[in-house]
Amino acid sequence: MDADMFDADEKKHQHETQFPIDEQKCYEMGQRLVAKAMELNTKE
Repeated sequence: MDADMFDADEKKHQHETQFPIDEQKCYEMGQRLVAKAMELNTKE
């Protein structure tokens, strides 16, 4: 399959620059969720 509308180099660059940012945001969100769950667990 040949998809000329996608630029492989641009896609690779986007992945290399955006993925670490998204990964960090997900990690921080997970920390907040765990902290909130632990907070709710200790109230019972």
